[in-house]
Amino acid sequence: MWLDGRICEPTIMKVYKGAKIGRLIALGGEHVVYAYGTDQVIKFSLLFYFLGHRALAKAERDIELCSKYFSDYFLETDILISANGKHLVHVQEKIEGRPLTVNDVRDMTIRKQFDEIVVGYRSLIRAGHPEIDLIGRTGFFGSCFSNIFVTPQHTLVIIDGTLWEATGFLRPLVSLIRTIAIWRQDMVLKEFTSSVSP
Repeated sequence: MWLDGRICEPTIMKVYKGAKIGRLIALGGEHVVYAYGTDQVIKFSLLFYFLGHRALAKAERDIELCSKYFSDYFLETDILISANGKHLVHVQEKIEGRPLTVNDVRDMTIRKQFDEIVVGYRSLIRAGHPEIDLIGRTGFFGSCFSNIFVTPQHTLVIIDGTLWEATGFLRPLVSLIRTIAIWRQDMVLKEFTSSVSP
């Protein structure tokens, strides 16, 4: 990290344009999401803010792993940096959809996609990587996967590639949140899989 607090030199990464940031779309447990131009969204991460110079490495690693284990379902995500080099954001295509519910997976087309995501999720964990946050804040307090969207075309899209990894001075807090979140995610996953079992 540069001594002035920069995460990365802006000349070697794309810089996001403040003038393109529009209305607030969503406020999640970690991300604040705004419209970005006409057909994209921009996500500001609270975790990235606290990670400082570690943010870029985590962002790149999370996207790499999600692209590997959920290649058919992970929404393409670009990493952009602020003009002063101190803040990272995610930029994605704006898609129409809603969180995945138990009723959705009773549809065989959606169930097949969900099963493939579960296979990727378990493979990710078996390989020794941190779990991906699939339930999100809404799913934590409800019974859905709010980071998996169902589109009008009945396709599933993973819209958040954050992995639950405890690093740096936030390790104790993130470890606690991770333990609770994984426990809740496992409960929701069991509910989904049991509801579609023959």
